[in-house]
Formats: sequence, C-alpha cells, structure tokens
Amino acid sequence: MKFALFYEIPVAKPFTDGKEHAAYKNTLEQAVLGEQAGFHSFWTVEHHFLEEYSHCSNPEVLYGAVAARTKNIRIGYGVRLLPAPYNHPIRTAESVAVLDLISDGRVAGPGRPWLGVNTDELRGRLFVSRVTPGGPAEKAGLKRGDVVVGVNGEPPKNLADFYRKVWALGAAGTTVAIDVLQDSQVRRVEIKSINRLDHLKLKTTL
Repeated sequence: MKFALFYEIPVAKPFTDGKEHAAYKNTLEQAVLGEQAGFHSFWTVEHHFLEEYSHCSNPEVLYGAVAARTKNIRIGYGVRLLPAPYNHPIRTAESVAVLDLISDGRVAGPGRPWLGVNTDELRGRLFVSRVTPGGPAEKAGLKRGDVVVGVNGEPPKNLADFYRKVWALGAAGTTVAIDVLQDSQVRRVEIKSINRLDHLKLKTTL
C-alpha cells in the first residue's frame, strides 16, 4: 500500500494579509516533509472562485516549486479542468511534459507504453525507420525496414492509428504484439513495453 498527500489549499476568512502566502508556504513545507516521511506522491485539485474551500487555482506552478524542493516524491494532477476557457488540451499536455522533464520523470502515473521504434508512412504502408538501441523493440527482434501490418492482429490505418492502437492496450509494461513483414514473411513480434523515462534514465544536471 502506498500513501499520498492530497491538497485543496483552503484559506479561511477573514482574508488578512499574508494568509494565502502562508497557506502555499505551508503546503510546500509539507511536501518536503512528506517526502522525508516516505509518502509516495503529492496531488492537488484545480479550483477557481471557491473562496475558503480551495485556493488552488494554478497547480502547475506549485508543482514546479515542489519538484525543485524534492527528489523522489511523485507529483500528480488530481484535477485538471479542460473545458474552455480554462486549459486547452494541448497546453495541458505541454505543462505535464515540461513538469515531467524538470522533475526527472516524477509526474505520477505509469506512462504510455513505449516500444523504442520510429515508423514512417509511405504509400499507405508503415515502415520501421529506426529502432532505438537497447530498447524493447530491438530486444524483441524488430528491425529497420520492417513493414508494420498489424497491432494485436488489427491492421493500422495510418501512422496515427498505429499509436492509438498501441496506447489503447494499456499503460507502460503491457506487452504489444506487432505483426511485421520481415524478410518476405509476416511475423508476430511480442514487445514488452516500458516507460520511456526508465530507458532514458534521466538525471538532473543541476
């Protein structure tokens, strides 16, 4: 069993000077202490215009501060508002990606399955253009020049559909069956996916 910290950051009336400042400073101190105590992850909500109940309206800024003060605790989006006009889905993806980079891969969640293979679409066919050295695809026997004809028995319509089919199979760690045309024969390659950050073994440069 893993234990996590979850915050809404309430601030009670009266709203005197320094009260919100103290609430955020206390949250940061508790995140640092939580890591020292062995807590697995740190989560918050995103709420707007909820006086007293929750003053956590811009959590990604808080997450950056937590990432800078800690080394191991995972950081998670407990709530992320996607309806307009709050957060555009692309900006959300960018925020999560940058946070994952500066925290050395600590955004909570197992991540999407990564195979270590690049594919290009040409004349309606998907060709393997690159296989990452030491990655899951190389270990499974996938080679540059192979033609992808199926994902778990279903032919991908195009490049985007290939990734949709792979990602629909589950999180990092799932086994992905790729059917490829290799040396004039169709062969099924079972690839044990991983989290890409585990392969990169990101280390801070600070």
